[in-house]
Amino acid sequence: MSDETQTGGARVTAVSLVLAAIFLTAGGVKLMGMAAAVHLFDRFGFVRLSMLPIGLTEVVAGALLLVPDGRLLGALGVCLLMVGAAAVHLVTGVAAPMVVANLTLFAAAAWVATKSAASAYTVGVPRPRP
Repeated sequence: MSDETQTGGARVTAVSLVLAAIFLTAGGVKLMGMAAAVHLFDRFGFVRLSMLPIGLTEVVAGALLLVPDGRLLGALGVCLLMVGAAAVHLVTGVAAPMVVANLTLFAAAAWVATKSAASAYTVGVPRPRP
């Protein structure tokens, strides 16, 4: 394995770990029904029960990011979550500056998905010898 491949793999792992920590925490907060999440969902005009599927999706995506074979699916899940979150922030006007954070997380997850998809297609493919 070349140095570039090892370094690239380390970067994907590092970004995946950061994203996993963020989404495991955010999902856990929603699943536990913590006051801050309840308050935000009330401001969005969502029923509190909607925190369950969103929180569960965040936890599953975060967990998938921890497993190299699950990174692609986890990263795509984060991308979908962030598109939805950005749309909610823009449409409701609640915490609209959070759209920047949503788009940043989307970009990081899209990068992980791209790198994960590329490596998924090269597994088991013999590399030419120098």
